[in-house]
Amino acid sequence: MIRRAAAAFAVVVLLAGCGQSTPTSQISVSPVPSPSEAPFEPASPIPVPTERETTAQPESDFTPQIAPPTTAQPESDTTTLPEPVTPAPTTAQSEPEPTPTPTPTPDFEEPNPTPILDESAPVMYLTFDDGPHPVYTPQMLDVLARYGARATFFVVGSLVEAYPGTTQRIVDEGHTLGNHTWNHEALGGLTREEFDETVGRTQALLGDRGSSCLRPPYASMDGSTRGWAAEHGLTVVTWDTSPKDWLQVSAQDVAQHIVDYARDGVVMLLHDGGGDRSQTVIGLDIALRELSSRGYRFDPLCR
Repeated sequence: MIRRAAAAFAVVVLLAGCGQSTPTSQISVSPVPSPSEAPFEPASPIPVPTERETTAQPESDFTPQIAPPTTAQPESDTTTLPEPVTPAPTTAQSEPEPTPTPTPTPDFEEPNPTPILDESAPVMYLTFDDGPHPVYTPQMLDVLARYGARATFFVVGSLVEAYPGTTQRIVDEGHTLGNHTWNHEALGGLTREEFDETVGRTQALLGDRGSSCLRPPYASMDGSTRGWAAEHGLTVVTWDTSPKDWLQVSAQDVAQHIVDYARDGVVMLLHDGGGDRSQTVIGLDIALRELSSRGYRFDPLCR
């Protein structure tokens, strides 16, 4: 009963209040819109920092650091290439190639290598008498080496004794030595004792370097020469032709004679001692150049 009276009293009071006018001094309250009618106010965008803004300094204060110029090589030169990959060997792999043996360096400078010549080519036997000479023999050797030519030098025993170094060079460069007596004596008319002295003494000095050839100076012989030579283990040899360079002929004459008389197996007489042999040196060079172009080879007469 009391609750009903209280509720009725509250209704009466509420109705009484609604019937009064609103004072002008009161604040007008706008009705609150429903959530569906509220205007959309976009939120302020969150600034996304740029790459430069993430650095320690602001963009306006950034000073680029310029590296000083360098002398670096182009990129292609400085690029390191990867090491090549060697494939793993298989069971079918062939045998490895042998490592070549290095060619030893000679103690002296060789003028020219000896060319490989055709054994079927025509051969000329060059022979030199009256040396060794300290000037002309080395020059002859230089010319012979230039064309890969080898020869036989018929040496005088007393000059071998005087110039042992030149004599040894003859042997070292592939040439051979023949006996031309001790003092260039004519063998014809010598006694047996004289023969044995001049021929035997020279042969003893040559020793193992000497061949089994004896050339009598001036081609002087008698009926005993060949027999006595044989008892020394020597064979007498002469020549087929010569430009007679002991007569002081010109280099052109020497060369022309050698070329004109060239044929297979010819024995050519020249001189490296006994006088001025400068023209022989020049003429020999001219002739060997020509004959080499024709395919000639030049071998020692005596071995």
